[in-house]
Amino acid sequence: MESAEQFLLEQHAADLGKMPPVLMGVASAAIGFAFHETADRSLGWPLLLPLIAVLLWGISFAFGVRYFSHSARVTKANIGGNWAIRHDYEPGKKEADKLFETGNRRMAFAGAAQQWLLLLGAAAYLGGHIWFIIEKAQTPLS
Repeated sequence: MESAEQFLLEQHAADLGKMPPVLMGVASAAIGFAFHETADRSLGWPLLLPLIAVLLWGISFAFGVRYFSHSARVTKANIGGNWAIRHDYEPGKKEADKLFETGNRRMAFAGAAQQWLLLLGAAAYLGGHIWFIIEKAQTPLS
């Protein structure tokens, strides 16, 4: 493989590896922000959407954790596959290929779920905040 192509592959892998921890940080910050902004609100239906948002952000964080778990398994499968190739061990190579494919598929799912849940949580929070503003605007001043 050419060095430029190898560099691009390594850069791509490094970029992908940065996304989950950044999104985990965003989810954590969003949860803290939602708690801070809704702490003084009385219990009522307008809090339903921020609650859903917090749940979605928490699940997004969990998918970030799962992403790293699958990433470690993919790396381990890759190491096992390289060992099997070096030692011409066909059963080990097949098993490593199977684990590698399964891990990559699960890693891709976890990464996509993490991103979509973060976005859906933001939409839910925004909807809840708009609901709160509308309800507050309709309440007569005392």
